[in-house]
Amino acid sequence: MIVMPHRRFLGTLIASASAVACLSLALINSASAATNCALFRREQRIQAKKDAEWAKATVVRCDAKKGYLVHYDGWAAPYDAWLVETDLRVPPEQEAAEKKDQEMKAAAAQAGYKSGDWVYVQRASDPERFVAKLWSAGPYSWSYTSGGVESRIALGDIKGTWDPSQMKYKAGAKVRYVSNGFLPATITSVEGGGYKATITGYTDLNVINEKHFVDDWTYEAFEEVVKPLRELKAMNLQFTLAFALGDSTSLPPPHETEPEAVPEFEKVLAAWAKADAALKAKFPELPPLERTPKCAYCPRTIADVVSRHKELFARTVPLDPKKHVEEFMRLLKPTEDGYNNDYRPDDGTDVLAAKDAPEYAKKKLQARIGRFLAYGKALNLPVNADVPALGKEIEEYVATFAKLLKKKAPLLTRFAKEGTTLGGKDPALASVAKAYIAGSWPKTKCKPLGVEKHEWRTDGTGENHVGRYKYVMYDCTDPAFRYPFALGIAVEERHLGLGRYGPPEGAWFIYSYYKK
Repeated sequence: MIVMPHRRFLGTLIASASAVACLSLALINSASAATNCALFRREQRIQAKKDAEWAKATVVRCDAKKGYLVHYDGWAAPYDAWLVETDLRVPPEQEAAEKKDQEMKAAAAQAGYKSGDWVYVQRASDPERFVAKLWSAGPYSWSYTSGGVESRIALGDIKGTWDPSQMKYKAGAKVRYVSNGFLPATITSVEGGGYKATITGYTDLNVINEKHFVDDWTYEAFEEVVKPLRELKAMNLQFTLAFALGDSTSLPPPHETEPEAVPEFEKVLAAWAKADAALKAKFPELPPLERTPKCAYCPRTIADVVSRHKELFARTVPLDPKKHVEEFMRLLKPTEDGYNNDYRPDDGTDVLAAKDAPEYAKKKLQARIGRFLAYGKALNLPVNADVPALGKEIEEYVATFAKLLKKKAPLLTRFAKEGTTLGGKDPALASVAKAYIAGSWPKTKCKPLGVEKHEWRTDGTGENHVGRYKYVMYDCTDPAFRYPFALGIAVEERHLGLGRYGPPEGAWFIYSYYKK
């Protein structure tokens, strides 16, 4: 038996079914109206709403009426869902990448560069811009080639398209090529960011950068003027330029700084002064050469150095005599110990025994620092050795020395303590000593005291043992000295000398002053 539903219930059921059908139709119509299948493509990776949160998903397909069918990562196919486009979005990182990609394409399009273009390039590490040929012109990669090598750059490193019309020189221009000189050259063409040129005395088939060329000028005539400076034996132009450009912290003096070198140094100064006058007279205007600031031999640089030659020499030649004055005064200072034990001649004993000791000391001191005084005079620079101010101190030293003098020379006293007497007889040895005195002190008058009666003294020891010697003693006076002095001449007999004594120049001497 079939049980029929109650009339009221049946009516309700029919009404519910009708409502569901109407709702479904409304959703379909809504999807159809809101879905734009062009927004997302098939198999595109996206983020889709799931349980009110964004989840990773992939677009399966799109239906204008149903919307987008998406597959969620990590879920089985039965869980695929139809979603409206507002429940889908591109992942933020992908969106940023796509935005950047679009910007790069737009920038490349706006720049308008293409592969093969000649452009100016200057990266942060480049001191100045240069011309290069683009190998890759974006949008994702930029590079240039040089010598067959590709180098990556950024779009911002490109500083514009190279314009041949903006180059300094045109085809046919007469210029100079800078290469250990200024070689005459003619520009034959402008290309590749530089020039091709025919160069006298030089061959280069490559494109040459503009910085290697300077304006034509009378370089040969200029070089003729400075040629004598290049040929100077010392303090030549090369070293002076290095000094002027700061490439050398110090330079050797122009010659050994001895007084006898001063005349030659004066010739050096005269050569520089002559060159300076000639440059000013013949070349009042010099080429600017702005494009070669480090060109050491460029005329403007050389002319500047020549005009400052005295200043440079004053900084190079040692003009400070202070240390030599201090050393002289140290040797001059008399002491009891020094007088009794130091029998060899030195500046101190010579000076203090002189008849005009203070003036003689000044002369000795001036001779010692003569190189400073002479170079200062040559350079017209004051060199203050303060010699006059030392006069009083020298006088005090002379007085002290006089008080130290004894009635017998310390040298003879020392010999006596050694047990040495002067009763030896050896005419051959004495004749060698006499010849030595005659050659070394022609104005000195000496009275023989004798040859030491003593065992031979050894000259050298061990492997350096070269022979033996004895002293021949004299009592001497000299018009240059106020005190008499004992003089001992050592005459040597060398090994294999076969009994003969050495020549006079093989001898040496010691002496000491005394007061009768």
